[in-house]
Amino acid sequence: MSRAAELQHRLIDLNVSLVPGPPFGDAVINSQDLGEIARYPADRVSASIRGWPGMRELSRSSDPWKWKWRWEESGRAIRVDFTLFDDGQRSWGGSDLSGQCRVSDVMSFWRHLLQDLPHIWLHDANCWMYTPDLFVSAFDSGAKGRSKGSAVQEMLLEDQC
Repeated sequence: MSRAAELQHRLIDLNVSLVPGPPFGDAVINSQDLGEIARYPADRVSASIRGWPGMRELSRSSDPWKWKWRWEESGRAIRVDFTLFDDGQRSWGGSDLSGQCRVSDVMSFWRHLLQDLPHIWLHDANCWMYTPDLFVSAFDSGAKGRSKGSAVQEMLLEDQC
């Protein structure tokens, strides 16, 4: 098994977000430099999150800021929170992801959401945003020892086993 494949199955302490963004491009972008951002209705995003196999709803109220879900499998878990844009339209502003899981779990959940919500980016603690392909490329570069200084790579390459 390659080093990158091994890292895909390593347990990580997850601390990233999935956020709406512009149409996908071929470069990592900084969230502070965004212009165009996809707008997705909160209920549509909630339905997509709930539709991932094994996802449980922990909290549902009339206030989407309190919506929470949790996925668990074989001792791994992803917790999903919910935010809104302050646009008066109940548009999804992103979801913080936390828990302990494999990189492959995060990718599976993300790809599930992309089936209905095509402009969702992974957002790291340093405000860098990745498409799935850019994330895998950055991850593979990090697995080969070429770090770009991303908070995502630092989290993923940290030995949690």
